[in-house]
Amino acid sequence: MSKVVGIILSAFCVITILTAAAPEAGGDEAVFDEDSVWSHYFVARSDQRKNIEREAREWEEPMFGYPPADWHEPDFDDSGWGVSTSPFPEGSNRWGYGHRASGAGSILLRNRFHITDASAADLRLNVAYRGGIVVYLNGREIARKHLVEPGDEEAAADSDADVFDLPAEEYPFEAWYTPDREPIDWEVDDDVEGEMREHLTKYRIRRVEDLELPADALRQGVNVLAIQLNAAPRPDTRHFLRNHGWGQVRRDWSRLGLVEARLDCRRGAAEEGTGDAGEVFIGAMNPLQEIDEQSVAAMRHRPEQTLQLIGPRGGYASAPLAVLGDMSLPAPQVHVGVLSSDSGDVLPADAVSVLYGSMHHRDSFGADDGHSTETHHILSAQPTDTAKLHSAWIEVKIPRDAAPGLYSGQAVVSTEQAERSVPVELHIGRFRMPAAADTVGFIEMLHNPENTALRYEKELWSDEHFELLGQVFDRLGSIGSDVLHIPMAMNNHLGTSQTMVRWQKQGDSYRPDLSIVERYLRLYDRRCGQP
Repeated sequence: MSKVVGIILSAFCVITILTAAAPEAGGDEAVFDEDSVWSHYFVARSDQRKNIEREAREWEEPMFGYPPADWHEPDFDDSGWGVSTSPFPEGSNRWGYGHRASGAGSILLRNRFHITDASAADLRLNVAYRGGIVVYLNGREIARKHLVEPGDEEAAADSDADVFDLPAEEYPFEAWYTPDREPIDWEVDDDVEGEMREHLTKYRIRRVEDLELPADALRQGVNVLAIQLNAAPRPDTRHFLRNHGWGQVRRDWSRLGLVEARLDCRRGAAEEGTGDAGEVFIGAMNPLQEIDEQSVAAMRHRPEQTLQLIGPRGGYASAPLAVLGDMSLPAPQVHVGVLSSDSGDVLPADAVSVLYGSMHHRDSFGADDGHSTETHHILSAQPTDTAKLHSAWIEVKIPRDAAPGLYSGQAVVSTEQAERSVPVELHIGRFRMPAAADTVGFIEMLHNPENTALRYEKELWSDEHFELLGQVFDRLGSIGSDVLHIPMAMNNHLGTSQTMVRWQKQGDSYRPDLSIVERYLRLYDRRCGQP
């Protein structure tokens, strides 16, 4: 599977990984804990089920094929994978209730840690999970539990495809029923205590306990711990459907997930990451990943990455850089040098632009608990003010006559504390995008002109406001937007405080002043084309 597909899968499978177990007595130092950020990847395939005769239906082939065979190797490039922390799946609890990992047969996880003296290190791993597990250290399998043993020994050869085709062991009857043989309530939460908590822990949570990482598999410097989880099959419907007066209620739960994972260092020195994070991180980001402190912090633990852009001739390509400090930093400056190919082709300087991100506070839709997220969604031509996190999007408008191929260059990011050159690669395909005016389709990008005035603090319908609207129309025209909205009423669903039409008293009646509408339409026609 190509890295491009891996990136796409990461976008559709927004998942999380870990909650840490409580530290053991004895003063062990946690290398991984509840704040650890892991790289993750879904292997999408249909759920394996048992029919009423207890016969298992075979798994279908993964929808997007198997991942690369070297996914667990230390030098594998996982920059296209998603990154996140606990819990897994996002919104679920330790018992598998909530958001379920439906549509996934396996979950792949990777994390890095740095050892200063491999010969002196004593590292122990504890994992609690649902399903079955395989653990790899620097590409070498060091543990396997709760996976169905293959019947044919020849088919059990040590190959990744065979491991992916092994479902986890089926869960027992008690995983769906209380000690009194009553169906376990669907909405069981983490606050459950006493006998019920013990029951759920015993029958739903599986563990790898106190696993010593073999010394001969450790390496001086950066090491990679990789975990593969395979889903357990779903039993026949008698175990998870219950009749009510208005129909049947599903009582299924996620039989695939990572509940707890902790790596302790009992002797020697080890730390999460690559050991060279520094006070200021400057580096490339996955364009499909939210840009927030968590995702950027995860990049500290990865080797240096190249900023990769992909696009067709006549199209656009973009990807972000990020700057993260231990405390607030002044706004950085980003300069992208010449992008040229091995054959000597050079992109024009005006094809490359830099847009700076600023923090956007977004409340969760419909949330009553005040939950919110902060991500870099607002882009502008100038850097933002002092902040702990900064981002910059490198955008390339690829000329229609550009020669296909690989173009390389450098992006120089400068702050008061540091300066770094980040390698840039632009892959231009052979396909040539048709001009927006030559396409047939329907693209309705809803634009409220009043928002532009508010965002840049300009007087509504002033010359400065219309100059900014021209830039908006340039962008709408580049994507072929076909619809133009003209606010004709105040206080509509867009929140406009004024209408474009001004009514002037004339005798006993009123006549409309359409001068703003006419100027607006002329500008749109000139910069975007006829709607």
